[in-house]
Amino acid sequence: MKKWIVLMTGALFSLGAHAGLQVLPSSVNFFNVNVGSFGRSETITVRNLSDQDINVSTSDTCFGDFYVVDTCFYLSRYQSCNIRVEFRPRREGYQSCSISIRDTTNGSLSTVFVSGRGVAR
Repeated sequence: MKKWIVLMTGALFSLGAHAGLQVLPSSVNFFNVNVGSFGRSETITVRNLSDQDINVSTSDTCFGDFYVVDTCFYLSRYQSCNIRVEFRPRREGYQSCSISIRDTTNGSLSTVFVSGRGVAR
């Protein structure tokens, strides 16, 4: 029985060493933002939980109202960075899209859902 516990502990430690990305929060609601304004920005934190350096790729399905303004392309082991997203609505109404953040070194993928409502001034 003791050997099984030791092996299991070793396996869990090994899995944790290559955990990949942690992305927080998993969704961002910009709530109401005036149409035609400079908009509002929010921050998404990306953490490298791995014991190796990784490359990061960001892509989105956003067309014209949500913008990934600041991003990171490389994270050293156990480091973090912030991705800034802006919502600048061009029309009234509810809008949403998703932003994909991929660890291109190990293949892990996280998706952040963003939403907001454009309102008349």
